[in-house]
Amino acid sequence: MRLQERHAAFKEWFIPKRKRRVGAVMVVIWVIGMVINPSVHWSWSYIGGLGMFYFISAWPPELHDKR
Repeated sequence: MRLQERHAAFKEWFIPKRKRRVGAVMVVIWVIGMVINPSVHWSWSYIGGLGMFYFISAWPPELHDKR
């Protein structure tokens, strides 16, 4: 399968519900990692930041725009 086809299939599979779950799991892993080994904060912050990005960006726009 070509790269473009695989990317399109991934975009279909990665729906907002799954995106929220992945983001929440990444944030939980980040918190656990910071508690267990706080000296490696820079690598854990990438996981937490990306997890927060996925989690927050997966909400529908109707919840953000209350005009």
